[in-house]
Amino acid sequence: MVASVGMREVVKEAVREAVEGTVREYLTTEWLKSDSYKELTKVLTTEVTKGGGTIIGQGIPAQPLGLEGSSNTLYGSGAGNSLGDDDDGATFIGYRAGYNTNDGTEAYHGKNNTFVGNRGGYSNTTGYSNTFLGGYAGYSNTTGNSNIFLGGSAGRDNTTGNYNTFLGIDAGYLNTAGNNNVFLGYGAGFNETGSWRLYIEPTGGTPLIYGEFDNNLLRINGSGHFSGLGVSKSQLHFSLSNTDTGGWVTSVADNNFWLSSGAMWNQSAGGWVQKSPDGMAVMAGSGPSGYRVITRSGCAVGSVCAPVTRLTVDYSGNVGLGIAPAHPLHLAGGGILGWVELG
Repeated sequence: MVASVGMREVVKEAVREAVEGTVREYLTTEWLKSDSYKELTKVLTTEVTKGGGTIIGQGIPAQPLGLEGSSNTLYGSGAGNSLGDDDDGATFIGYRAGYNTNDGTEAYHGKNNTFVGNRGGYSNTTGYSNTFLGGYAGYSNTTGNSNIFLGGSAGRDNTTGNYNTFLGIDAGYLNTAGNNNVFLGYGAGFNETGSWRLYIEPTGGTPLIYGEFDNNLLRINGSGHFSGLGVSKSQLHFSLSNTDTGGWVTSVADNNFWLSSGAMWNQSAGGWVQKSPDGMAVMAGSGPSGYRVITRSGCAVGSVCAPVTRLTVDYSGNVGLGIAPAHPLHLAGGGILGWVELG
């Protein structure tokens, strides 16, 4: 009896394995031939990947497959949740990045956005050509376009502002509708709500550099150091209309500083090159001889003409008019005996 029971179990096991093998082979073969398998293959290879898109993450896409646009890359739960079939060129990486982006009513709505970070560009609806990198970067943006926000919560409250560049954590945080702003640094332009503004500041306080593009205004809240970087001169040009007229500030050596009008110092040319078309120039500055004021006239534009020294104050305090002073007051061509030396 024991042997019979044992044999029965062996037979049952052999039959089970034979049946399972046959069924497995049949299902595999028949499944590959089935219409349902072919339909699934079509969906996976045609709809999901059409246009070279990539979709990875829990709960995405919320739209039926094939309605999420083309050439999109979506990584993360809820990323690109609302994309439509006309939303193309999206790169949404992170939890609910670009969650509300949709194709709106215009052909360009919702296209070519790059949102990387937790809820980056979360509220964006029809905004296009935006780049938001960082957690909550551009979080509130709805229709703003052509913005670049780099840093956690950079441009967080922007809704409709366009053409802004915010670089730094919390940069441009409260700017909701401003356009054409450039904010660089941690918290730069945090409270600014206007347009055409420049902030460069790494602490979120008073900007080291502030500007107004619409008013051609630049403000530096600190001291400046300008170097010629090995070009043997350091020079600033001031002009009303950005032409060669106006004035220059020049330094070419130690203890050397000059202000000039009508002419610009050119080291390689060997002197003061005439810039003003009236042929006149005035140069004043310090050097080995002390402080001097020199002038010239009748010099053609582009030429280097010899100037005439009109005033010299040397390091002993002597003053010379038209001459290098050897006495407290030294006049060229004549003077007064005693304190005033005759030339």
